Amino acid sequence: MAVDITSNWLAFQDTIEDLENIDIALQQFATKIVDEMRRDVPKDTGDLKKSIKVQTDRFGFRLQMLEYGFYQNYGVGPKPRTLNNTTNSPTAPVNPYGVTEPLAFGDYQYSNRKFGLAARPFFDLADIQTRLIELVEQQIEE
Repeated sequence: MAVDITSNWLAFQDTIEDLENIDIALQQFATKIVDEMRRDVPKDTGDLKKSIKVQTDRFGFRLQMLEYGFYQNYGVGPKPRTLNNTTNSPTAPVNPYGVTEPLAFGDYQYSNRKFGLAARPFFDLADIQTRLIELVEQQIEE
């Protein structure tokens, strides 16, 4: 019994070419995302902008930046929650900075300051994910 693999091989080659097209499209998409992030990033020293990079490989890409870029993008609330400063007891709050809150007199009185870091968004992961899905769907349809 003879098996004709020619038609299967041609279909396989088409699939490989489609994957190569997706690979090129992913690299272009990743570069575009990095350009957009660098354009929209809050600028102080420029270190964050310079740190935004992309690593691409055959299976996708990875965006990289200095760690504080995520804090810039999403903000930091005035009541930090970490493993070291949370408690289950509402009557025994733990000060996140290891210092007791000053009393309402003398030089140690707090003013009406607000703590935390307001978000200054320069990227949206949900938007990037949606655009990536649309790109892959478009490449598969072609």
